[in-house]
Amino acid sequence: MKKLILVLLVTLNVVFADDIALLQSECSNKNALSCYDLAVKYYEKQDYQKAAEFFKKACDDGGGTRLL
Repeated sequence: MKKLILVLLVTLNVVFADDIALLQSECSNKNALSCYDLAVKYYEKQDYQKAAEFFKKACDDGGGTRLL
């Protein structure tokens, strides 16, 4: 049972890392919604400094009115 839980946790971590990489790529291409989604992911991980960085980038990239 412990091995199964460990495998699931490792798998989820890899999926999360891939998701972060994809969102970062899209965010760097001025996709405000991807920046916002990335900020939310960092906020959920309690990395508030990174979350603030990407929330700001989402707004700066013109997503402020579209995200409301």
